[in-house]
Amino acid sequence: MTPEQRAAKLEARKQREQAAFERKMAQLAKKREKSKFDYATAGGAYIPTYAQFLAAVQMEKAGINVMQAIALQGAFLAQTQLSHDVIHVVNEYRRSCSTN
Repeated sequence: MTPEQRAAKLEARKQREQAAFERKMAQLAKKREKSKFDYATAGGAYIPTYAQFLAAVQMEKAGINVMQAIALQGAFLAQTQLSHDVIHVVNEYRRSCSTN
């Protein structure tokens, strides 16, 4: 195969993959339109724990996911609910730091 043929074959493959991806995204969007599931609040909202608050303080000091860490600290101090997605980020950090 010549370099031009290889490039053309690669380009054709990329176009097929892009078209397949776009079809898949369109199909998912169509399903979501019909669905009554609330994707924005899927994870729920919870009040962070003290252990999560301490982990968020460590994250902020280390410069890791600072926005999520600050959000969790604020929610803990105000005792208000916070999205599960933010709490999940902090919990993953806690697990990565554990010595188990």
